[in-house]
Amino acid sequence: MMPSTHRTTRPDRGSATLVAALAIALLLAPAPAAAETGPRADAQTQSESDKPPEPLSREQAIAQTLAAIEQEIEDHGGSWQAWAEKLEPYRADIRGFLENPGAFGWPWPAKENYVFQGAAVRLHMLDDLDDLGVYESIVHFNQQLRSLGIDLIVAIIPSKMSVYPDYPYAAIEDEPRRGTRVPESRSVSIQIKHLMHRLLEADVEVLDLHGAFADFRREHGQDKPLYYVRDSHYMNRAAQFTAELLAQRLKRYDFVQEALEDNPWEAVPDARHDGAKADPHLMRVRHRDGHWYRDVPASPVLTLGDSHMAYNQHLQAHISAQIALRTGLPVSRTWSEGMSRDIPQHVARDRFLDQRRVVIIHYSERMIETRPDRRAAWPIVNLPGAEAAPQAAGPAGAPRVQNLPVRGTVAQVSNPPDEDAPYPHYLMKLYVEDLSFAGAPLGPGDGVVHVLAMHNRKVLPVASIEEGEQVSLRLTTWSQVEDRYGALNTASLPDVELELQKPLYWGVLPDQPELTDE
Repeated sequence: MMPSTHRTTRPDRGSATLVAALAIALLLAPAPAAAETGPRADAQTQSESDKPPEPLSREQAIAQTLAAIEQEIEDHGGSWQAWAEKLEPYRADIRGFLENPGAFGWPWPAKENYVFQGAAVRLHMLDDLDDLGVYESIVHFNQQLRSLGIDLIVAIIPSKMSVYPDYPYAAIEDEPRRGTRVPESRSVSIQIKHLMHRLLEADVEVLDLHGAFADFRREHGQDKPLYYVRDSHYMNRAAQFTAELLAQRLKRYDFVQEALEDNPWEAVPDARHDGAKADPHLMRVRHRDGHWYRDVPASPVLTLGDSHMAYNQHLQAHISAQIALRTGLPVSRTWSEGMSRDIPQHVARDRFLDQRRVVIIHYSERMIETRPDRRAAWPIVNLPGAEAAPQAAGPAGAPRVQNLPVRGTVAQVSNPPDEDAPYPHYLMKLYVEDLSFAGAPLGPGDGVVHVLAMHNRKVLPVASIEEGEQVSLRLTTWSQVEDRYGALNTASLPDVELELQKPLYWGVLPDQPELTDE
């Protein structure tokens, strides 16, 4: 149960609102010709009175974001409990989508033909996420990064339903096409607000995109939508807006100010016309020498997240390109479908960790799994070289093999796939002991094996494998195929330290379908 009290001794929320307003204004400003586009050109024509305020320090950003959320608590009755009570009519209207989803067809009826997902509904039924371990995992991750001199910015993406909660029609069979009863503020993501509030109080920097997107919608309504109609991801307009907000945080760093002194990146307006992903307000990013934007693996800024990070990457209009446009600095990007709780493991294996100054985590709130039969522990991961915790050994002793036939015994299994998930493929991880080739141990004799467990939304037999079973499969060292398969959705082993300490492999079982690059 959440406490009904909160602190109200933080600074006024006005500065935080001003920052969001400036971001909206910059986003909507007409783009100049390609040769004069981007923040560099904007700065040349901006008058002194129109210049944005000095970048907030990390401490100021935390204090102002916390103050803004605490003002929201006041606006919703003065306590978390009072806020939750105001959501009871809304929750009553959407509960039917979970209890009797077939009664309402698919997609569920909604204004403007918007398509919403069950994961968002499940999340909106909760007051908090206290029993999932999300808070503890992120706080520990932040402490580990800070001990290495690296700052963390948490920017959780609102689901489409969090920004447009009034669009679904109520899941009440005898009241067709009645809108959901949302509070006047339309702020229904109390569980994410509660998580952000706790993180901020624990000295974790949070960018409140729920509040920022809500402000944007209040100002522009449906004239400037932030999400695709039939796709769950945000549109390029939202990626640009998010990048503007992140850039305002990043401009506090000296290396970003240096990059802005000669920002080579230009904005090139464009559009997409391909069905569900049609987007009339695309902004591509090009270098002034003519080449299109590319991420830089060794950048001081590392961004990690789910498939939002990859949208429009083939057009160089994705989120990391938008950040570079506004900071002058290409960033590094690591993403996979559904990436969220496994981010610390990716950072622990980052070969450029000693060069990072800022880590940004950016994934949809929908990636926080709430179903009891699907939950997995959010890991507590120790980063190499970090203080106040034992150091993980890291994968060692992995022989370089390719398509090698081996045998072994399954000792641990990650969560199986969900055939109703909004992605076609899924990898499970198996911790396999007694690994042998031709009767002799392979390397140290054990390893973590990635296997294809769902292909084109068909769950494969390996999804039902259990601990203690014998397996025969062909192994390839994971580093040889990670660029090809590393972006697919997966889950962590119950003991996540195994993924940092043991050799990593890609495994192919008999009769497994071929996973193409498409």
